[in-house]
Amino acid sequence: MEKLKYNDSINEKLKYNNVIYKNIEISNILYIIDRLDKAPIANSKLNNWDKFQMLITMLSNDPSNERFKEMYNEHQIRKNRKFGKQVDSILRLAPYYSNEKAIDKIKLLAKETQAVMLNECHWCPSHRISALKLLEPLKKEGYTYLAIEAVSKGEENLINQKSYPLKYSGIYTKEPYFGMFIREAKRLGYEIVSYDFGFSTIKDREKSQADNIANIFKADSTAKMFIYAGGDHIIEKGDSRKWMAEYFSEITGIDPLTIDQVEISIDTNENMVLGESNLFRHIDGLNSNVDYFLINNIQPDLKEIFSSKDLSKYTLNLQNVKKDKNEELFVTIFYLSEYENDGFRAVPILNRITKENELDILLPNYQNFRIKVFNKANNIILTQSIFNEP
Repeated sequence: MEKLKYNDSINEKLKYNNVIYKNIEISNILYIIDRLDKAPIANSKLNNWDKFQMLITMLSNDPSNERFKEMYNEHQIRKNRKFGKQVDSILRLAPYYSNEKAIDKIKLLAKETQAVMLNECHWCPSHRISALKLLEPLKKEGYTYLAIEAVSKGEENLINQKSYPLKYSGIYTKEPYFGMFIREAKRLGYEIVSYDFGFSTIKDREKSQADNIANIFKADSTAKMFIYAGGDHIIEKGDSRKWMAEYFSEITGIDPLTIDQVEISIDTNENMVLGESNLFRHIDGLNSNVDYFLINNIQPDLKEIFSSKDLSKYTLNLQNVKKDKNEELFVTIFYLSEYENDGFRAVPILNRITKENELDILLPNYQNFRIKVFNKANNIILTQSIFNEP
């Protein structure tokens, strides 16, 4: 791998993904962001887009962070320019389902098939929260498998054994809300399945994904599966290529329920808005070859996962460990039992990038946690074990 030299002039060979993979074992997101910011990489349209994706993905580990919010909102505004006005005008007149009614509608539709496919944007923790909200309703309809594109080959075995993910379970699964999604699936009794194997060396990634998922149905013809994918993989008919969902349908004969929560992004008064894709089929440039669009405006917060009575505030005092009042620190919080078993391989329940002297954090009640605080140089400057009692 290209050696990273941050004090050198522009390195033409260095790419932003090199920075990520060089620091793959680092838990301190603040340190990795600093490495990305300082990497001596040429300014170009392609490199800038790569940097944006890497930065926002790292920052999404703390979606309360102002820099994440700014980058996310900027990206959403650009997307809204494409379809926003047209989608807004359609929703003023067309029927749709919102919030709990959207969940109920998906549950009802799931009865008619053996496969529900939902996609995500890889820097949107809100998408993992909506996926989590679907787990229990789908379980009640007989869904017992959860296939996750982001889980690396073979890592599902350890997740199924431990009932929680590790940082090495996948590139994206180390994000706290992804961890919550997987923990909830295991609490409900789902069997986790991985299906995206070595895509960089596979000629047709889409068919490979479909084949791997189809193998479960070949072994268990009565299986019902919730399939959680990235981006366009759930498109049932591509304009110029086949995606995973189309191959899956051809191989298994199952018509999946496909729900896209990536393509349409506009502000609404509701956290979730579910509409049939046919409503939007006349919008130029919008691939409506899915069954439904889910517009997701959930604000990532533990209050979306736990009831308010099950959360209480813990105040972390950072004043004595800061060099100066403007120093930025990285706070990462683990379930104590997971940390004691796996150390920094565990996936935290919460991350915060902060300059606060006193950080107020809502945490689940009657749980033990291990708190680690890093500075930008990647030094651990505070360790605490707490029992959060209301």
